[in-house]
Amino acid sequence: MTIIQVEETFFSLLGYLVENRIASNPSFPFVVIIVIFLVFYIIFGLLWYLVGKDSNDVDGLYGADNSNDAFFLALQMLSTGGYTDEIPLKHGYRYLYFLMIFVGPTIIFAILIGFINDGITSFMD
Repeated sequence: MTIIQVEETFFSLLGYLVENRIASNPSFPFVVIIVIFLVFYIIFGLLWYLVGKDSNDVDGLYGADNSNDAFFLALQMLSTGGYTDEIPLKHGYRYLYFLMIFVGPTIIFAILIGFINDGITSFMD
């Protein structure tokens, strides 16, 4: 009798746990997407506020003076993929921030909207 040993990695264990949670609770993907979106929202809101707080030449840049405005800008960027042209050119890392917020979290928000739409459609049928 041969025993096959399988090397368990973190990602294989995580995949196993997520697959079992989805099988036991059909709304689990929705909860995971919401949590991921909220984590991105907090991270990008804090990043925008800290980037604006550390710079001295952000006169009138939205979200640079007030944390509430920074979090609103992050929420707007995550949910709509909006764009602002008020970023000074000499700070290239702010463009990198906008690129990061477009690539990952906007797709996460689109998946979240898809789950909501699918849930409503299945409820209506």
